[in-house]
Amino acid sequence: MFKRTVAITILLLLFFTNVITVRGLEIEVTGNDNSSSNEVSVQHEQTTNSQQTNISDTNNDVDTSVNTGNNQANDNTAGDTNITTGDATNTVAITNTANSSSITDNCCLGGDESESSIIISGNGSGSTNTAQYEHVTNNTIVINNNALISNNVNGSANTGGNTANGNNGNSTIITGAIRASDTIINKNINSVNVTIGDPKESFLIKINGNGSDSVNAANFFLTKNNSIYVNNDAEIKNDSDWFLNTGKNEIYEGNGDAFIKTGGIAFDSLIKNKDINKSEVEITCCKEKEEEKPPTPPTPPPTPPTPPGNGGNGGNGNGGNGGNGGNGGGGGGGGNGGNGVGGTVLGIQLPATGLSWWLYATLANILMLMMGLYLRMRAGRSPCYVKTN
Repeated sequence: MFKRTVAITILLLLFFTNVITVRGLEIEVTGNDNSSSNEVSVQHEQTTNSQQTNISDTNNDVDTSVNTGNNQANDNTAGDTNITTGDATNTVAITNTANSSSITDNCCLGGDESESSIIISGNGSGSTNTAQYEHVTNNTIVINNNALISNNVNGSANTGGNTANGNNGNSTIITGAIRASDTIINKNINSVNVTIGDPKESFLIKINGNGSDSVNAANFFLTKNNSIYVNNDAEIKNDSDWFLNTGKNEIYEGNGDAFIKTGGIAFDSLIKNKDINKSEVEITCCKEKEEEKPPTPPTPPPTPPTPPGNGGNGGNGNGGNGGNGGNGGGGGGGGNGGNGVGGTVLGIQLPATGLSWWLYATLANILMLMMGLYLRMRAGRSPCYVKTN
């Protein structure tokens, strides 16, 4: 009676999802003698540390001024007095981007798929066989981002502040319009993107074909540790100050009529903070490697049509005629039979098949030849021919 003790221990310790970079590991215990003791132990530890530190300090100070005003027309004694100012346009735009961190594990390149195996087979009876594999992967990622941003805009636009004083005629002041705008955009400040691929893995543990009373153990320890630390600190200050004027116009001490018309003021301000301290961590399974398909053979060109052929004519053969016996004995004549040719259909010559009639004719000729030889040899025994009057 055969007894076999098989112990299989598989311990999978999954501490977070991580990347195993072992490819095609194979442990094999085979072909050992009876009562032997065999042990194989493989230990593999992989540690990866990634650290990024970004510090950004940005100051934007903008001072801008547009002026078409502060005009004066005083003490004119002849005619009317007119002051007309042009339009004023002032535009400021500030865009800030700072501290972008990206870590990508490239284990998925090529769609790798790992396969590890432990095989214990073909060992003698009473043997003790142990195979053990330990794999530990430690990945530590530390990212520190510190951003300090200050935006200061001081702008002014003026078409006013005009004075008409002491004029004898009519006095007119018309000021232009003001169009001003500022745009402050802070985007992608302290942006973190961590992508780790987790490849497909398969494990094969095979124990077979060992002798009786053998003890076989396959131990597999898999540990995945992944630690990701992200620290983002952003301090953003936006300050926008504007002075816009089309007024403060004066007409006084004039003898004629006074007319003042001020232009309009249009002001747009946009301050936008977008994607501040944004962190993305993605652990994704790699796609299985697609099997390569055999190339498709090219399509053969179409075969041109074959012109129709003429049917073959069978051969005609004439059998031989027997000869006339001479003096003392006649010899047999020989004849040759004709040979036929197989017919041709659609231009392709077909072989003649079956027993054709010319085969029988050939046999007949051979028989006639043998009879002729026989009669020739018997010619001396023929009776004499006696002619009497």
